[in-house]
Formats: sequence, C-alpha cells, structure tokens
Amino acid sequence: MIAALVAIIPFKYPDCFYEDWQYAKRHGLLEEEKAGKKSSQNRDSGGVDRHVGTGVTMRVASGWRQLSKEERGELGDLGQDESIRFIAVGKAEEGYVPNIVITETEVFSGKGEKEILDDSAHRLAEPHPGCRIIDDTVAPYPTSRTRLVTGVYTLNGTSMTVSQLVWLTWHRNEGDEEPRRFLWTAICTCASSDFPTIVASFMEMAQTLEVES
Repeated sequence: MIAALVAIIPFKYPDCFYEDWQYAKRHGLLEEEKAGKKSSQNRDSGGVDRHVGTGVTMRVASGWRQLSKEERGELGDLGQDESIRFIAVGKAEEGYVPNIVITETEVFSGKGEKEILDDSAHRLAEPHPGCRIIDDTVAPYPTSRTRLVTGVYTLNGTSMTVSQLVWLTWHRNEGDEEPRRFLWTAICTCASSDFPTIVASFMEMAQTLEVES
C-alpha cells in the first residue's frame, strides 16, 4: 500500500516543491510565517548536515531535501502514514518529483529472514499494473544483508522506475523474551529517463543512512 501511494505522487505538490516558490523564498518575497517550513537537521562531527526523521538520520545528496512535518501534512494519507519515517524529494523533472520514502514496520510473522525479504521484494510490483522486476540483488548498505530490488512500470504514459532497499533490524526491550523484528524499506521512485542520475544519489544517501536497532 505504501508503494502504491508513493507511485501516484504526481498529484499537485505543495507550493514549496516548485521552482517559482523556491525563487520567491530565496528572495524574501514570501511571508516568513508561510515560508518558514524547515527540515529537522543536526550536524555530524564533520560539520555536515544530517537530516533526522523518526528513528532515522541521513545526509541528503545535492539537489535533494527532506520534507518537513508541515509539508508532509499537506500530502494527505501518505503524510499521515505512521510507518513512514522519512521523506526526501529531488528536483522535479517533467512534472514528476523524484522521491525517497523510508518506512519501518514490525514483523509479527514467524517466517525466516529470507522469506520476509522475498515477500517484500514481490510486493514491490503488486501496486503497479504491468510492473516488471528487472533486478534483485544484495546491497552492502545500510546493512550487509540488505536487498536491492528494482522494477519498471508505466504511469500516465511515462516509464517509471522504482528501487527498494529492504532490510531487517532487531530490538529487545526490557521484559521481551525474544528480540522484536522490524522491516525497513527505502523506496526511490523516479522517471526512468532520470534513473541513472537519481539512483546514484539514492545509493550515495543510503551509505549515510542510520536507523534505530
């Protein structure tokens, strides 16, 4: 369901997604109270901005930015989804805004790790009619057992590419008999024509991604 919602993001974005709004903000042409939507940030030991979501920190690549809570509130059901921990957007090309959505869900199934990751890989294609999985491999980050799955589909006559990093973490609270398992996904969606550039930025950001475990 999350992938389905992300895939139909070519609806009209909040004004702050568009270049004319950004130009006005840079030149002080907006009221401060309307333009003051800022992403949560801190700095790492090297002085580099790290963007903070719920249980997530990540450095965003050049040309990308994190959505603030206020902006997420304008996305309707997508912005309110409690499993979504972080949303970042890139520069819009041909009306479509490339985006990265990071989610976390607790796993209650008794399945093994491989089965869980396999299921997630298969579900990537389900929301997109005609979607074909073109790659399914292992990625070295955020963990050594991360899966990277990529598919292509058509949306309103435009070829789209969606790539998903998926991995598991374990966490034990006081009193837990067994560690609790959590499934993390980082889903990047963009027009296929922009994919070579976008996926390079996606993987660059993935190397800096840290989540609670």
